[in-house]
Amino acid sequence: MAEPPASDATAPDATAAASRVVAARWQLEVISSHPHDPLAHTEGLVSAGEGQLFESEGKSYPDGRGGLAYRSSLRLVDLASGRVQLRVDRQDHWAEGLAVVGDQLIQLSLDQGRASVYDSATFARRADQIYEGQPGWGLCHDGTSLWMSDGSAFLSRRDPATLAVLGSIRVVLDGAPLLGLNELECQAGRIYANLFPSGDGERDRIAVIDPANGAVQALVDASGLLSPAEQAAAAELNGIAALGAGRFALTGKLWPRLYVVRFLEDQAPSPSPTATPAPTAIPLPAQLQAQVLATYPHDGSCYTQGLVWDDGRIFESCGLYQQSRIREVELSTGRSIREQAVPDLYFAEGLALVDQRLFQLTWRGGFGFIWNRDDFSSTETFSYPTEGWGLCHDGRRLVQSDGSGRLSFYSPDPAYRPQGFVDVLRHVEMVDRLNELECVDGLVWSNVYLTNWIYRIDPAQGRVTGVLDLSALVPPLDVNPSLFPVLNGIAYDAADNSYLVTGKLWPVLYRLRIHERPPLILPLLTRGH
Repeated sequence: MAEPPASDATAPDATAAASRVVAARWQLEVISSHPHDPLAHTEGLVSAGEGQLFESEGKSYPDGRGGLAYRSSLRLVDLASGRVQLRVDRQDHWAEGLAVVGDQLIQLSLDQGRASVYDSATFARRADQIYEGQPGWGLCHDGTSLWMSDGSAFLSRRDPATLAVLGSIRVVLDGAPLLGLNELECQAGRIYANLFPSGDGERDRIAVIDPANGAVQALVDASGLLSPAEQAAAAELNGIAALGAGRFALTGKLWPRLYVVRFLEDQAPSPSPTATPAPTAIPLPAQLQAQVLATYPHDGSCYTQGLVWDDGRIFESCGLYQQSRIREVELSTGRSIREQAVPDLYFAEGLALVDQRLFQLTWRGGFGFIWNRDDFSSTETFSYPTEGWGLCHDGRRLVQSDGSGRLSFYSPDPAYRPQGFVDVLRHVEMVDRLNELECVDGLVWSNVYLTNWIYRIDPAQGRVTGVLDLSALVPPLDVNPSLFPVLNGIAYDAADNSYLVTGKLWPVLYRLRIHERPPLILPLLTRGH
């Protein structure tokens, strides 16, 4: 995603101060526990006063026709009994975070740029709001501004009436960006954030954040609330609501219990200023260069979204509604050896090969197709909660892009289980529009949408290590420019260490050898986000 606008909270001095804070480790004191709907996929929790809670819940599930359906609700719940006292259901979106602003409730949608406004007393829907910026995960109101999360290390501050961005902070835990910020609660000058499980596998944690500088003041481990049997059937902690008098209500997705707790604020020693380590030098991405080894014909009617090389065979995913298909291509002529149409309802996207199966994403369908490599028969699909852009297989897991600066990791099977994510930086800047992907020897190569660039990415560090500009290879094109016929297709041939690249509606495909010049090393400059 694009880097959020900087706010006063992200001035260099504030960011530097955040990096020097050592987070305390707080403990939980459980005051009471109460029933909670074990089928509720909780995405937001807010106190409604008088022993009641507002709850946002949402999820997607297979619709039985190869696609996805949504089930979301807004609920008024009795805290003590768990009974639902008022409820409105939706089937048109995946509901996310929730906040109270005056006499109205604002409920986010996972889809980028959507929110719904309800009357807090009757749940009558007053309006749908469209806003700019990141997808909506968590939301809270500090009495003046709304704070919104998107699963990254950034929180955006927004106008409660319009959801316009007023600024942002980058959240830092013990000197490092904290990824996975999810459901939020604003209370007494602090922001409490549930953390979505990342690649380290830890779950059920809460970060206590200073919104003035983004520093995590404390980390709370809530992993012991459920019994092992309950935890096996439940998902992660994802609901926190301030109840007053230092008490909070906590629950999670598919949790059978809700807990009223108090945080025990153990203090961590503040580090001496002299103990602050010197800034680490961060290498600029290398400037990559390409040598053209060969040029081949390419079908200019294919809106290329994915390209795979498999021991002399080329597979390609072509996009656009009512034109999407998967095909096997003859390299020397560019003609289709065989192809299979994708249903007109879907816009095909990235493509990856796992053993004998080709996984093909769809843009906004919420699921993808699995094709047999040798005859393009398909009997399985897989689902995911974001848009689908690029896909590649690194030998252990599938790596997916969604048009933001995030790479998400999934199990390489129809269950498509999330296995963490990483947000990518180019030097010290967030990137966005990561598109078609190719995995090569532990690195990820990504086309950058709306450009003719390719980024080489180290997914272990979330860092762009090389930039390749192929603008000089763009052929003359007689196509509608509104289709953005940019570079978009990259496949690796390990036999001779070369890369095949093409673009959307391009009449040519190139075989390249890619070289690198040694990168420059510059000292890290602390700057605001």
